[in-house]
Amino acid sequence: MNKKVTALFIILFAGISLFAWFHFSQPEPPICIGYISSLTGKYSVMGKTSRDGALMAIEEINASGGVNGRKLQLVIKDDQSSPETTLTVAKQLIDQNVQAIIGPLTSASAIEIFDLINDKEVLTIGPVVAGDYMAQKEDFFIKMYPSTSLFGEKLGKLAVSSKGLKRLAIISDDSNLAYTTPFAASFEEKVNELGGEVIESIHFKSQNKLSFSKLADVILAKSPDGLLLVTAPLSTAIILQQLRLKGSNIQCFSSSWAASKELITEGGSAVEGILLYLPFNPKSTQPNYTQFSNNYKDRFATEPNVCSSFNHNAVFMLADALKKSSKGSPKKLNELVIEGSPYKGTQGEFNVDKNGDGHGKFFLQTIKNGQFVVIDTP
Repeated sequence: MNKKVTALFIILFAGISLFAWFHFSQPEPPICIGYISSLTGKYSVMGKTSRDGALMAIEEINASGGVNGRKLQLVIKDDQSSPETTLTVAKQLIDQNVQAIIGPLTSASAIEIFDLINDKEVLTIGPVVAGDYMAQKEDFFIKMYPSTSLFGEKLGKLAVSSKGLKRLAIISDDSNLAYTTPFAASFEEKVNELGGEVIESIHFKSQNKLSFSKLADVILAKSPDGLLLVTAPLSTAIILQQLRLKGSNIQCFSSSWAASKELITEGGSAVEGILLYLPFNPKSTQPNYTQFSNNYKDRFATEPNVCSSFNHNAVFMLADALKKSSKGSPKKLNELVIEGSPYKGTQGEFNVDKNGDGHGKFFLQTIKNGQFVVIDTP
């Protein structure tokens, strides 16, 4: 009898040990983070660099042990540079029970999903979304990028007060109205306030067929002494080429929307001398940025830009909130993100305020010899 009891005890102990070994030796499932970017379509160049910055951050966090022992997994969706598709893929990600969403790329796409993510209470971080519509709201959208109107005001002041220009024109791409409208409006308001005048304002949609040559003719017929372009990189490059081909050396200003390698590769010498503000210094010598830049170039064989930098920061910011959440914090993820500010980013410290809106330093830049060059840091 004792032998039978002993045998049963051994079998039971072995079974429990096997169960415990199997249960505790299995890695915990990854934490899934939704990611939306424009990987195809007209904004794909910026969309891919955005994704790459996020991917590199995921790899770095996982290599360091993940979030409280769990790996992060990026569930990537391509919105095809379409706000309507953005809404579709956002619904898919929410149905997949992702912990949060990073993206999308444009303000127009962000507005499309704004009600959805707030209704479902899904933290969504827009690394480079700048539209004013998402600003100054207590919601589930974290807008890391400074608001569009701030850029417009600064360029308006630069044009009139610093450059002495009085007759300005504006060209805007209305396919991203949530971004272009407040940008152009704040620029014009500042120009008027300082004694200048916007004598022509042209609107177009990049998805429609149009003649950039004729567009340039309309602008030049008004004889402005300065031109603001609130357009995507490729459109900005083509417009400037047409102006230069027609013999115009008009001083041009640009929104940060155009600030990508595509502007330089497509625009060539025509884009030299354009002026724009960015919350990013491509020639930063800060140790964090030097390391980030070197790692990015090793990983993707190209220079990082504002999109890759802000997306990299976004992943680390989210990881910080996820660490607190997984340790039992009763607060919602959006509250934890705001509570964790300020953060250490690729170019030093950055902040989000009580509404989840980002604030940072502006760098005045131009293009010289095929590279973005910082002029000053007002």
